[in-house]
Amino acid sequence: MLAPNNSKSILLIRAGRLGDTIWATSAIEPLRQHYGLDVEIDLLIHRSMEGLFRHDPRIRNIFQIHHRSLPIVLTKAKRNVLSWSRKKPYDLAVDLETGTDFLPLMARIIAHKKVIARDVLKDVPPMATHAVSYLRQVLSFCVPQELALSACPTLVVSDESINSFERFGIHGNYCVLHPGNSLVARNKPALRSWPIKHWRTLIGLLSEYFPDLQVVIVGEPKEMSYVDSIAAASPRILNLCGHTSLPELMEIISKANFLVSSDTGPSHLAAALGTPVISLFGPTDPELTGPLSCKKDRITVLRTNLSCSPCINHPDFDTCRSARCMEYLNPNQVVNAASTIGRF
Repeated sequence: MLAPNNSKSILLIRAGRLGDTIWATSAIEPLRQHYGLDVEIDLLIHRSMEGLFRHDPRIRNIFQIHHRSLPIVLTKAKRNVLSWSRKKPYDLAVDLETGTDFLPLMARIIAHKKVIARDVLKDVPPMATHAVSYLRQVLSFCVPQELALSACPTLVVSDESINSFERFGIHGNYCVLHPGNSLVARNKPALRSWPIKHWRTLIGLLSEYFPDLQVVIVGEPKEMSYVDSIAAASPRILNLCGHTSLPELMEIISKANFLVSSDTGPSHLAAALGTPVISLFGPTDPELTGPLSCKKDRITVLRTNLSCSPCINHPDFDTCRSARCMEYLNPNQVVNAASTIGRF
C-alpha cells in the first residue's frame, strides 16, 4: 500500500506573456521555503509559456490556457484546475492577476487559503514600481514578511541536456545578443531598439576584444528580417533567430558568458537563470520593467538619462522620431560592461 501523500499543494495563476510569467516565478522559492521543499506547485499559465517549466522539478502540473476570459465551462484548463482541487484541496491558491478573468474560478476552487492580487493591490497605484515589488506585497499575505521581501525571479534548466549545443553548433565561450523586441515583432517603429549600426559595431568590437568568443543571436520568428540585417555584418555570427524552442533558448542563455538586449523578454529570462545581463534602456524605465535577479552583480542597465527619457507612457513617445536615448548608447559601453560582469 502506498504511503499517504502529506505534502502541501499550491496553485499559482498568472496567464501573461514572457516578462509577466518570469516575474511571477518570484513566488516559487519563498513558497517552497515556507511550505517545504516537497510542496507540490501547480501553475495556470498562458499556453505559450509552458516551455519555461517543462523541465522544472519544482512544478507538478502545468495548466495551459489560451483564452483567459472565457467562462469555466468553455475552458478545459479551468475545469482541470477545479478537478484537482476537488481531489485534494489546495493548501493555498494565489491569483496573481490584477484583472477579473479568474475571479469566478477562484470562487469555486477548493483551497484552505486564497489570496487574490486584485484585492491586495486595490489601493496601490498602477505601475508605481516594479511588478516584482507588487508581487512581494501579495506574497506577504502568504509567507512571512522576510521571505516575501526576498522574492526574485528564478527558472530551472533541465539537468538532462536538451542538446541545444550539439544541434546548433555552439561550443566554448559564447555570448548571446537579442536585438529585437515586441515593437520589432509587430512591425512598429522600433523606438525601444538599439540602432542596427550599433549592433554591427558591437559585433566587431566583440570579435576584436574577445576573439575566442562565439556570438549567438536569438529572437522570435517575427524578428527574423530585422535580425538578419544585423547578422549579415559578420560570417562568424551564429544566427538562431526563429529556430529555438523556449527550452532550447533557456539552455543556451543559461550557459552564456553574458547576454545583451534592450528592454525585452530574454533579458528577464537571463536574469532568472543567473546569466550576466547587459540591458539597454531608453524610452522605458528600468525601475519599472528592468531585469531582476537574486544575483544583483550580474545585471548592468545602460541608459543615457536624457531629460525626455523615459517617455513610454507619455505623448512624447508617440511623436518621437529619433530615439536619441538609444542612439547615444555607445557600443564601447557595452563591451566595458561585458568585461566587468561577463563569465570568463
